[in-house]
Amino acid sequence: MSEQIGFDYTVTDEQLEAFQKWTIEERLNWILENMKFMRAIQTREERIRMYRAKGGKNLKYYEEHGFPEWI
Repeated sequence: MSEQIGFDYTVTDEQLEAFQKWTIEERLNWILENMKFMRAIQTREERIRMYRAKGGKNLKYYEEHGFPEWI
């Protein structure tokens, strides 16, 4: 039995078409707001787990020396 890691979601054609009509500024603001939301709801332990799962830059160093506060 394999353990599911992560999540999945469905995006409709209509959602993709709507997103394509956004300006670059609107898209970047959307990304920024989602990042702020995730930061607000995740614990530090969850952020570290996510960083490890993504194979983040400098992971080996952080594993040996500790994760910085911003993670």
